[in-house]
Amino acid sequence: MRFVLQLRNYKFLEPTLCFVRTYVWKNLNQVLAITAFIIKTTPMKKIVLFSSLAVFGLAVQAQISIVDTDVAVAGTQFTEATDDNPASSITGGPGGANQTWNFSALNQDDTDTTFFVNADWKEKHEEFPTATIAIYQSSDDSSWQFLSKTPTEINVVGGVEIDPLGDTLTFGANLQFLTFPSTLGTSFTSGPFELFSQADSFGIDPDGPGPHALVDSLRVTVSQSIESEMDASGTLTTPFGTFDVLRQNSMEITSGEAEMYADGMWQPLSALLIALIGDQESDTTANYRWWTNDANVGFPLVEYEYDLATGDPVDGASWLLSQPTVVGIADEAKAIQAKLYPNPATEQLTVEGANLAGATFKMMDLTGKTMVTKTLQSDRNVVSLNNRAQGLYIYSIISPAGETLKQGKVTVLK
Repeated sequence: MRFVLQLRNYKFLEPTLCFVRTYVWKNLNQVLAITAFIIKTTPMKKIVLFSSLAVFGLAVQAQISIVDTDVAVAGTQFTEATDDNPASSITGGPGGANQTWNFSALNQDDTDTTFFVNADWKEKHEEFPTATIAIYQSSDDSSWQFLSKTPTEINVVGGVEIDPLGDTLTFGANLQFLTFPSTLGTSFTSGPFELFSQADSFGIDPDGPGPHALVDSLRVTVSQSIESEMDASGTLTTPFGTFDVLRQNSMEITSGEAEMYADGMWQPLSALLIALIGDQESDTTANYRWWTNDANVGFPLVEYEYDLATGDPVDGASWLLSQPTVVGIADEAKAIQAKLYPNPATEQLTVEGANLAGATFKMMDLTGKTMVTKTLQSDRNVVSLNNRAQGLYIYSIISPAGETLKQGKVTVLK
Protein backbone atom coordinates (compact mmCIF):
# COMPACT_ATOMS: atom_id res chain seq x y z
CA MET A 1 0.00 0.00 0.00
CA ARG A 2 1.26 3.42 -0.34
CA PHE A 3 0.88 6.55 1.64
CA VAL A 4 1.98 9.91 0.76
CA LEU A 5 3.17 11.86 3.60
CA GLN A 6 6.14 13.02 1.73
CA LEU A 7 8.87 13.26 4.04
CA ARG A 8 10.32 10.11 3.13
CA ASN A 9 9.35 7.87 0.38
CA TYR A 10 7.75 5.06 2.08
CA LYS A 11 5.97 2.23 0.65
CA PHE A 12 2.72 1.53 2.25
CA LEU A 13 0.31 3.92 2.31
CA GLU A 14 3.22 3.90 0.37
CA PRO A 15 2.00 2.13 3.14
CA THR A 16 4.54 3.09 3.05
CA LEU A 17 5.17 4.93 6.35
CA CYS A 18 7.80 7.54 6.11
CA PHE A 19 10.47 8.50 3.54
CA VAL A 20 13.26 10.98 3.97
CA ARG A 21 13.99 13.14 1.02
CA THR A 22 17.05 15.33 0.98
CA TYR A 23 16.77 18.67 -0.72
CA VAL A 24 20.16 20.00 -1.70
CA TRP A 25 20.38 23.70 -2.36
CA LYS A 26 23.74 24.34 -4.01
CA ASN A 27 25.42 27.61 -3.27
CA LEU A 28 28.97 28.61 -4.07
CA ASN A 29 30.46 25.86 -1.92
CA GLN A 30 27.49 23.48 -1.93
CA VAL A 31 27.19 24.11 1.77
CA LEU A 32 23.45 24.27 2.05
CA ALA A 33 21.97 20.79 2.31
CA ILE A 34 18.59 20.63 3.92
CA THR A 35 16.82 17.42 4.76
CA ALA A 36 13.12 17.62 4.23
CA PHE A 37 10.64 15.11 5.50
CA ILE A 38 7.67 14.39 3.32
CA ILE A 39 4.90 11.89 3.68
CA LYS A 40 4.30 10.03 0.56
CA THR A 41 2.40 7.03 -0.64
CA THR A 42 3.18 5.13 -3.80
CA PRO A 43 4.28 1.74 -4.98
CA MET A 44 7.94 2.53 -5.22
CA LYS A 45 8.50 4.06 -1.82
CA LYS A 46 6.94 7.41 -2.14
CA ILE A 47 5.20 9.32 0.46
CA VAL A 48 3.40 7.01 2.23
CA LEU A 49 -0.15 8.60 2.50
CA PHE A 50 -2.20 6.03 3.81
CA SER A 51 -3.11 4.07 0.96
CA SER A 52 -3.20 1.12 3.07
CA LEU A 53 -5.70 2.27 5.47
CA ALA A 54 -8.49 3.31 3.34
CA VAL A 55 -10.98 1.01 1.85
CA PHE A 56 -13.68 2.02 -0.49
CA GLY A 57 -16.32 -0.11 -2.04
CA LEU A 58 -18.74 0.35 -4.86
CA ALA A 59 -20.86 -2.12 -6.73
CA VAL A 60 -20.91 -2.03 -10.49
CA GLN A 61 -24.56 -1.15 -10.68
CA ALA A 62 -25.20 0.33 -7.24
CA GLN A 63 -23.10 2.73 -5.24
CA ILE A 64 -21.89 1.52 -1.88
CA SER A 65 -20.94 3.78 0.96
CA ILE A 66 -17.76 3.01 2.83
CA VAL A 67 -17.76 3.68 6.56
CA ASP A 68 -15.02 3.48 9.15
CA THR A 69 -15.84 -0.12 10.04
CA ASP A 70 -14.93 -1.15 6.47
CA VAL A 71 -11.30 -0.18 7.08
CA ALA A 72 -8.70 -2.55 8.50
CA VAL A 73 -8.12 -2.30 12.25
CA ALA A 74 -5.10 -2.61 14.52
CA GLY A 75 -3.83 -6.18 14.65
CA THR A 76 -4.09 -6.74 10.89
CA GLN A 77 -1.30 -7.47 8.44
CA PHE A 78 -1.33 -7.79 4.68
CA THR A 79 1.14 -8.83 2.02
CA GLU A 80 1.48 -6.81 -1.13
CA ALA A 81 3.27 -7.81 -4.34
CA THR A 82 5.05 -5.39 -6.66
CA ASP A 83 5.13 -5.61 -10.45
CA ASP A 84 8.23 -3.66 -11.47
CA ASN A 85 7.29 -3.42 -15.15
CA PRO A 86 3.50 -3.74 -15.59
CA ALA A 87 2.03 -4.92 -18.90
CA SER A 88 0.32 -2.43 -21.18
CA SER A 89 -3.06 -3.76 -20.00
CA ILE A 90 -2.42 -2.22 -16.56
CA THR A 91 -3.79 1.26 -17.15
CA GLY A 92 -6.25 3.52 -15.37
CA GLY A 93 -8.66 4.22 -18.19
CA PRO A 94 -11.59 6.64 -17.93
CA GLY A 95 -13.48 7.69 -14.84
CA GLY A 96 -17.16 7.24 -14.09
CA ALA A 97 -19.39 4.33 -13.13
CA ASN A 98 -19.46 0.75 -14.47
CA GLN A 99 -15.82 0.53 -15.52
CA THR A 100 -13.96 -2.76 -15.98
CA TRP A 101 -10.28 -3.24 -15.18
CA ASN A 102 -8.56 -6.52 -16.02
CA PHE A 103 -5.26 -6.50 -14.14
CA SER A 104 -4.83 -10.28 -14.12
CA ALA A 105 -1.46 -9.84 -15.88
CA LEU A 106 0.15 -8.33 -12.78
CA ASN A 107 3.39 -10.09 -11.85
CA GLN A 108 4.94 -10.78 -8.46
CA ASP A 109 8.48 -9.39 -8.69
CA ASP A 110 8.74 -8.56 -5.00
CA THR A 111 6.66 -8.71 -1.82
CA ASP A 112 6.35 -6.69 1.34
CA THR A 113 4.23 -7.01 4.47
CA THR A 114 2.52 -4.09 6.19
CA PHE A 115 1.40 -4.18 9.81
CA PHE A 116 -1.34 -2.22 11.53
CA VAL A 117 -0.88 -2.12 15.31
CA ASN A 118 -2.17 -0.09 18.22
CA ALA A 119 -0.50 3.31 18.23
CA ASP A 120 0.83 2.90 21.77
CA TRP A 121 2.87 -0.13 20.73
CA LYS A 122 5.38 2.00 18.82
CA GLU A 123 8.03 4.39 20.09
CA LYS A 124 7.18 8.09 20.30
CA HIS A 125 3.43 7.42 20.30
CA GLU A 126 3.11 9.83 23.22
CA GLU A 127 3.97 12.68 20.84
CA PHE A 128 0.82 11.91 18.83
CA PRO A 129 -2.01 11.67 21.40
CA THR A 130 -4.75 11.52 18.75
CA ALA A 131 -3.20 8.53 16.95
CA THR A 132 -5.12 5.26 17.12
CA ILE A 133 -3.04 3.15 14.70
CA ALA A 134 0.64 2.80 13.85
CA ILE A 135 1.74 1.40 10.48
CA TYR A 136 5.07 -0.07 9.48
CA GLN A 137 6.52 -2.47 6.90
CA SER A 138 8.66 -5.55 7.09
CA SER A 139 11.08 -4.07 4.53
CA ASP A 140 11.86 -1.02 6.65
CA ASP A 141 12.09 -1.24 10.42
CA SER A 142 13.53 2.26 10.76
CA SER A 143 10.33 4.24 10.26
CA TRP A 144 6.63 4.11 10.98
CA GLN A 145 3.60 6.37 10.75
CA PHE A 146 0.75 7.27 13.06
CA LEU A 147 -2.87 7.58 11.96
CA SER A 148 -6.03 8.81 13.58
CA LYS A 149 -9.18 6.92 12.65
CA THR A 150 -12.64 8.19 13.67
CA PRO A 151 -16.17 7.44 12.42
CA THR A 152 -15.87 10.38 10.00
CA GLU A 153 -12.29 10.37 8.71
CA ILE A 154 -8.75 9.02 8.70
CA ASN A 155 -5.89 11.47 9.16
CA VAL A 156 -2.13 11.07 9.01
CA VAL A 157 -0.92 12.69 12.22
CA GLY A 158 2.82 12.04 12.13
CA GLY A 159 5.68 9.63 11.82
CA VAL A 160 9.05 8.50 13.13
CA GLU A 161 12.34 7.95 11.32
CA ILE A 162 15.56 6.45 12.68
CA ASP A 163 18.34 8.08 10.68
CA PRO A 164 21.63 6.40 9.67
CA LEU A 165 23.27 7.74 12.84
CA GLY A 166 20.70 6.00 15.00
CA ASP A 167 18.93 9.19 16.04
CA THR A 168 15.15 9.05 16.29
CA LEU A 169 13.44 11.87 14.39
CA THR A 170 9.74 12.71 14.49
CA PHE A 171 7.50 14.80 12.28
CA GLY A 172 3.99 16.04 12.84
CA ALA A 173 1.24 16.23 10.26
CA ASN A 174 -2.47 16.80 9.97
CA LEU A 175 -3.37 15.48 6.54
CA GLN A 176 -6.74 13.97 5.81
CA PHE A 177 -6.60 10.77 3.83
CA LEU A 178 -10.16 9.48 3.77
CA THR A 179 -13.63 10.65 4.78
CA PHE A 180 -16.62 8.55 5.82
CA PRO A 181 -18.98 7.72 4.33
CA SER A 182 -17.25 7.56 0.92
CA THR A 183 -18.82 6.72 -2.41
CA LEU A 184 -18.42 7.59 -6.09
CA GLY A 185 -17.86 11.35 -6.38
CA THR A 186 -16.67 11.88 -2.81
CA SER A 187 -13.84 14.40 -2.79
CA PHE A 188 -11.83 16.51 -0.39
CA THR A 189 -8.79 18.77 -0.19
CA SER A 190 -6.46 18.62 2.80
CA GLY A 191 -3.65 21.03 3.60
CA PRO A 192 -1.36 22.60 2.88
CA PHE A 193 0.32 21.47 6.07
CA GLU A 194 3.86 22.44 6.98
CA LEU A 195 5.87 19.25 7.30
CA PHE A 196 9.32 20.63 7.81
CA SER A 197 11.12 23.91 8.33
CA GLN A 198 14.81 24.41 8.93
CA ALA A 199 17.03 27.46 9.05
CA ASP A 200 20.83 27.43 8.89
CA SER A 201 23.23 30.28 9.54
CA PHE A 202 25.82 30.95 6.86
CA GLY A 203 26.78 34.60 6.87
CA ILE A 204 27.49 34.77 3.15
CA ASP A 205 27.89 37.79 0.91
CA PRO A 206 26.75 36.64 -2.57
CA ASP A 207 28.47 39.43 -4.49
CA GLY A 208 31.44 40.21 -2.28
CA PRO A 209 31.84 44.00 -2.20
CA GLY A 210 28.73 44.49 -4.35
CA PRO A 211 25.39 45.98 -3.27
CA HIS A 212 23.73 42.70 -2.21
CA ALA A 213 23.09 42.58 1.54
CA LEU A 214 24.89 40.08 3.77
CA VAL A 215 22.77 36.93 4.03
CA ASP A 216 22.85 35.80 7.63
CA SER A 217 20.69 32.66 7.24
CA LEU A 218 18.76 30.57 4.74
CA ARG A 219 15.50 28.82 5.55
CA VAL A 220 13.65 26.05 3.72
CA THR A 221 10.02 25.16 4.45
CA VAL A 222 8.35 22.07 3.00
CA SER A 223 4.55 21.75 2.89
CA GLN A 224 2.14 19.19 1.52
CA SER A 225 -1.49 19.11 0.45
CA ILE A 226 -3.75 16.38 -0.89
CA GLU A 227 -6.57 16.54 -3.41
CA SER A 228 -8.62 13.35 -3.56
CA GLU A 229 -11.66 12.16 -5.50
CA MET A 230 -13.40 8.80 -5.81
CA ASP A 231 -13.57 9.19 -9.56
CA ALA A 232 -14.52 5.73 -10.90
CA SER A 233 -16.30 2.53 -9.95
CA GLY A 234 -16.72 -0.88 -11.48
CA THR A 235 -15.14 -4.34 -11.47
CA LEU A 236 -11.45 -5.11 -10.96
CA THR A 237 -9.74 -8.44 -11.64
CA THR A 238 -6.28 -9.21 -10.24
CA PRO A 239 -4.43 -12.49 -9.57
CA PHE A 240 -6.09 -12.34 -6.13
CA GLY A 241 -9.66 -12.36 -7.53
CA THR A 242 -12.48 -10.22 -8.95
CA PHE A 243 -14.03 -7.46 -6.88
CA ASP A 244 -16.47 -4.58 -7.06
CA VAL A 245 -14.34 -1.49 -6.53
CA LEU A 246 -14.13 2.24 -6.15
CA ARG A 247 -11.07 4.04 -7.52
CA GLN A 248 -9.40 6.83 -5.59
CA ASN A 249 -7.61 9.46 -7.66
CA SER A 250 -5.23 11.24 -5.28
CA MET A 251 -2.94 14.16 -6.01
CA GLU A 252 -0.21 14.73 -3.44
CA ILE A 253 1.38 18.16 -3.87
CA THR A 254 4.65 18.90 -2.09
CA SER A 255 6.13 22.37 -2.24
CA GLY A 256 9.28 23.95 -0.91
CA GLU A 257 9.91 27.59 -0.13
CA ALA A 258 13.36 29.09 0.38
CA GLU A 259 13.91 32.40 2.19
CA MET A 260 16.92 34.43 3.23
CA TYR A 261 17.49 36.48 6.38
CA ALA A 262 18.99 39.80 5.37
CA ASP A 263 18.59 43.40 6.48
CA GLY A 264 17.09 42.20 9.75
CA MET A 265 14.17 40.20 8.35
CA TRP A 266 13.13 37.03 6.51
CA GLN A 267 12.38 37.67 2.85
CA PRO A 268 12.17 35.82 -0.50
CA LEU A 269 15.43 34.82 -2.14
CA SER A 270 16.96 37.53 -4.25
CA ALA A 271 17.45 36.97 -7.99
CA LEU A 272 21.18 36.60 -7.37
CA LEU A 273 20.72 33.88 -4.75
CA ILE A 274 18.22 32.06 -6.94
CA ALA A 275 20.78 32.08 -9.73
CA LEU A 276 23.39 30.67 -7.34
CA ILE A 277 21.49 28.03 -5.39
CA GLY A 278 18.23 27.53 -7.28
CA ASP A 279 14.64 28.34 -6.45
CA GLN A 280 12.18 26.39 -4.31
CA GLU A 281 10.93 23.04 -5.53
CA SER A 282 7.40 21.78 -6.12
CA ASP A 283 6.30 18.25 -6.95
CA THR A 284 2.93 16.69 -7.74
CA THR A 285 2.43 12.94 -7.49
CA ALA A 286 -0.72 11.38 -8.97
CA ASN A 287 -1.85 8.03 -7.55
CA TYR A 288 -4.61 5.57 -8.33
CA ARG A 289 -5.86 3.20 -5.64
CA TRP A 290 -8.61 0.63 -6.08
CA TRP A 291 -10.64 -0.20 -2.98
CA THR A 292 -13.32 -2.75 -2.28
CA ASN A 293 -15.83 -3.15 0.52
CA ASP A 294 -15.32 -6.92 0.54
CA ALA A 295 -15.21 -7.97 4.20
CA ASN A 296 -12.16 -10.16 3.53
CA VAL A 297 -9.99 -7.34 2.20
CA GLY A 298 -9.92 -3.96 3.96
CA PHE A 299 -6.94 -2.67 1.96
CA PRO A 300 -6.32 -1.31 -1.55
CA LEU A 301 -6.36 -4.09 -4.14
CA VAL A 302 -4.05 -2.22 -6.56
CA GLU A 303 -2.20 1.07 -6.35
CA TYR A 304 0.37 2.92 -8.38
CA GLU A 305 1.68 6.33 -9.25
CA TYR A 306 0.47 7.22 -12.72
CA ASP A 307 1.47 9.41 -15.63
CA LEU A 308 -0.92 12.36 -15.86
CA ALA A 309 -0.95 12.16 -19.64
CA THR A 310 -1.57 8.43 -20.09
CA GLY A 311 -2.83 7.05 -16.80
CA ASP A 312 -0.16 4.34 -17.00
CA PRO A 313 2.06 3.31 -14.06
CA VAL A 314 5.17 5.45 -13.68
CA ASP A 315 7.31 3.15 -11.58
CA GLY A 316 5.63 -0.21 -11.15
CA ALA A 317 2.39 -1.23 -9.46
CA SER A 318 1.54 -2.84 -6.12
CA TRP A 319 -1.29 -5.28 -5.56
CA LEU A 320 -2.77 -7.24 -2.69
CA LEU A 321 -1.35 -10.75 -2.87
CA SER A 322 -3.69 -12.55 -0.51
CA GLN A 323 -6.34 -12.10 2.12
CA PRO A 324 -5.09 -10.02 5.07
CA THR A 325 -4.63 -11.87 8.35
CA VAL A 326 -5.03 -11.02 12.00
CA VAL A 327 -1.77 -11.14 13.93
CA GLY A 328 -1.40 -12.37 17.48
CA ILE A 329 -2.11 -9.05 19.12
CA ALA A 330 -1.72 -10.25 22.69
CA ASP A 331 1.59 -11.97 22.00
CA GLU A 332 2.92 -9.01 20.04
CA ALA A 333 2.02 -6.62 22.81
CA LYS A 334 4.06 -8.72 25.24
CA ALA A 335 6.98 -9.03 22.87
CA ILE A 336 7.21 -5.28 22.48
CA GLN A 337 8.10 -5.07 26.16
CA ALA A 338 11.48 -6.70 25.41
CA LYS A 339 14.45 -4.87 26.93
CA LEU A 340 18.17 -4.80 26.21
CA TYR A 341 20.87 -4.23 28.81
CA PRO A 342 23.44 -3.03 29.76
CA ASN A 343 23.60 -0.05 27.46
CA PRO A 344 26.40 1.01 26.99
CA ALA A 345 27.79 -2.53 26.87
CA THR A 346 31.28 -3.99 26.67
CA GLU A 347 31.49 -7.76 26.23
CA GLN A 348 27.86 -8.87 26.01
CA LEU A 349 24.24 -7.78 25.88
CA THR A 350 21.20 -9.38 27.47
CA VAL A 351 17.92 -9.39 25.51
CA GLU A 352 15.01 -10.15 27.80
CA GLY A 353 11.23 -10.23 27.41
CA ALA A 354 8.16 -12.43 27.12
CA ASN A 355 7.58 -14.61 24.05
CA LEU A 356 10.96 -13.96 22.45
CA ALA A 357 11.73 -17.55 21.48
CA GLY A 358 12.09 -17.78 17.70
CA ALA A 359 12.60 -14.05 17.22
CA THR A 360 15.78 -12.68 15.62
CA PHE A 361 18.13 -10.12 17.13
CA LYS A 362 20.04 -8.00 14.58
CA MET A 363 22.64 -5.34 15.20
CA MET A 364 23.90 -3.02 12.43
CA ASP A 365 26.62 -0.42 12.20
CA LEU A 366 25.88 3.11 11.03
CA THR A 367 26.40 2.18 7.38
CA GLY A 368 23.57 -0.34 7.61
CA LYS A 369 25.87 -3.39 7.56
CA THR A 370 24.61 -6.26 9.71
CA MET A 371 27.22 -7.05 12.37
CA VAL A 372 25.31 -9.47 14.61
CA THR A 373 22.46 -11.87 13.88
CA LYS A 374 21.18 -14.21 16.60
CA THR A 375 18.07 -16.36 16.87
CA LEU A 376 16.63 -15.90 20.35
CA GLN A 377 16.00 -19.16 22.18
CA SER A 378 14.13 -18.10 25.31
CA ASP A 379 12.83 -15.13 27.26
CA ARG A 380 16.39 -14.29 28.34
CA ASN A 381 19.23 -14.33 25.81
CA VAL A 382 22.90 -13.31 25.90
CA VAL A 383 24.52 -11.77 22.82
CA SER A 384 28.31 -11.74 22.62
CA LEU A 385 30.08 -8.51 21.64
CA ASN A 386 33.64 -9.87 21.82
CA ASN A 387 34.48 -9.05 18.20
CA ARG A 388 32.58 -5.80 17.94
CA ALA A 389 34.44 -2.51 17.66
CA GLN A 390 33.64 0.43 19.91
CA GLY A 391 30.89 2.65 18.56
CA LEU A 392 27.17 3.22 18.11
CA TYR A 393 24.99 0.46 16.64
CA ILE A 394 21.33 0.09 15.70
CA TYR A 395 19.50 -3.05 16.84
CA SER A 396 16.20 -4.68 15.92
CA ILE A 397 14.22 -7.56 17.40
CA ILE A 398 12.19 -9.22 14.64
CA SER A 399 9.39 -11.75 15.14
CA PRO A 400 9.30 -15.05 13.20
CA ALA A 401 6.62 -13.43 10.98
CA GLY A 402 9.01 -10.62 10.03
CA GLU A 403 7.52 -7.95 12.29
CA THR A 404 9.86 -5.51 14.00
CA LEU A 405 8.98 -5.81 17.66
CA LYS A 406 11.53 -3.40 19.02
CA GLN A 407 14.38 -1.28 17.72
CA GLY A 408 16.81 1.23 19.08
CA LYS A 409 20.44 2.17 19.62
CA VAL A 410 23.16 0.51 21.64
CA THR A 411 26.66 1.78 22.41
CA VAL A 412 29.62 -0.60 22.60
CA LEU A 413 32.58 0.48 24.75
CA LYS A 414 36.01 -1.16 24.65
